[in-house]
Amino acid sequence: MRFRLIACLPILSCLALLNPLSSLAQTANCPAVGEAPPAPQVTYLRSYRVSFHSPARLAVDADDRVYITDPLKGRIVVRDSEGRVVHEQKGLGFPNSVAVDGQGRIYVGDKASGAVTVHTPDWEPLFTLGQGHGEFAQPGDIAIDRATGHAYVTDTNAHRVKVYGSDGQWLRSFGEQGSGNGQFNHPSGVYVTADAVLVADQGNRRIQRFDPDGNFCAVLARRRVNYPQGIWVDGSERILVADAFQGNVRVLDQNGLELDHIGGFGDAKGDMRIPLDLAMDRFGRLFVSSANGARVDMFGVSAYTDPEVYVPATVDITPKQLDRAQTGITVTGLIEVPGYRLSEIAADSITANGVPAEAEPLLLGDNNHNGIPDAQALFDGDALLATLPTAGEVTVTVRGSVGVMQFEADDVVAVVHTGGELDDDDDGVVNGNDQCPGTGAQDAVDAVGCSIAQYCPLAGPAAGEPWGHHGQYVDCVRRQVRSFVEQGLITARRGGEVIADAARSGADTGGTR
Repeated sequence: MRFRLIACLPILSCLALLNPLSSLAQTANCPAVGEAPPAPQVTYLRSYRVSFHSPARLAVDADDRVYITDPLKGRIVVRDSEGRVVHEQKGLGFPNSVAVDGQGRIYVGDKASGAVTVHTPDWEPLFTLGQGHGEFAQPGDIAIDRATGHAYVTDTNAHRVKVYGSDGQWLRSFGEQGSGNGQFNHPSGVYVTADAVLVADQGNRRIQRFDPDGNFCAVLARRRVNYPQGIWVDGSERILVADAFQGNVRVLDQNGLELDHIGGFGDAKGDMRIPLDLAMDRFGRLFVSSANGARVDMFGVSAYTDPEVYVPATVDITPKQLDRAQTGITVTGLIEVPGYRLSEIAADSITANGVPAEAEPLLLGDNNHNGIPDAQALFDGDALLATLPTAGEVTVTVRGSVGVMQFEADDVVAVVHTGGELDDDDDGVVNGNDQCPGTGAQDAVDAVGCSIAQYCPLAGPAAGEPWGHHGQYVDCVRRQVRSFVEQGLITARRGGEVIADAARSGADTGGTR
């Protein structure tokens, strides 16, 4: 299996394993260990793919969104609890670690820059931990203490754990290179509980427990885990460890004794290839990133519930440029739903932006010759264009049913118009010059496409700012009528009628605005 471990070197610096020294010591701040919980009941649910290259670290936020780093693609993919891909943050360098704090702020560790950047929930950068670039030899994993907001970061290549306040200021570090108590050989995963910090000491083939201040407490699972990566503690105080070498998740009690394991090396359902991290949501679902399997596997643990409705899918829309000057075109969608039989797709359920697919049998196969089976659906181009903005790059969303689940996928196309400039409201002013869309051919408008009613709306000069009294509204109409008459846009007679209508509107509504 040595060649399999080499595959994760560019992500988390896998190294040769060393024999650890033993082992147990206690300090005054170390938590007491209770009785061993039972082994969990585990149900394999499904795999989650979305064209990953090598998914690495995972995080779950307060809304049960799962954040998945894909370092070799420089991105983080975010899925919601129902299975939708709700965000894809690109251009992140080499993001090999991620965490989300109680404020929804997103911490991203970038191996390329040696920095951990903290972002707002909308992905706006706020600050970096410590000195920023070069703060870490390699930010291997990040865990947030929910009580204090402190961030614990394993600096894998510096053989230590660094701790930062919620403002990004360095607080302390603990550990050094070695195999003794409190020492590390390329620490990887880290997990913080209410009274302890667990660190995966990957090169020493063990888990170490510390108190929140970094004082050594105990060695767990000495040589019972072969290449520990991510760590999680479930609601029953079981410690779950991703073992990259064995291709499974080891389930331990608080003393480090193995209760069970989940999965095994391979490509079958529930198997893993180089599992690097794991995370659980409030529903009791366990997510495990499988780097060499290019997927995230999902398991239900003990009394779990599964709110997922949507399964991951991708769609390739062609043509990529939709021309409003052309009519009668057919738009093709090639739909991939990894892990599901394409024959389970209900052809009559497929829509693109709500437009039903044409009543044709789905063409199943590898229609785009990329080595992945797909289903080809056809859509009426005119009907699809009616759902899209006038011009520019736009998103087309394709939905449908696959078995008892739903799939949903997006693609981006460009909308153009090669037959001349557009005038959507037919008021004689092309869109590029129309400052007041929404008029029509029957409305008198000026050179910028605005009517008297749009200059002087009856409700008030601006939203939430009504006229002080009805006379202000009539005065506005009178000024604009004079301007339109002088420009020859309306006759003087028609202008008088417009002013009279404005004056009468006060009587109809009680005389105030």
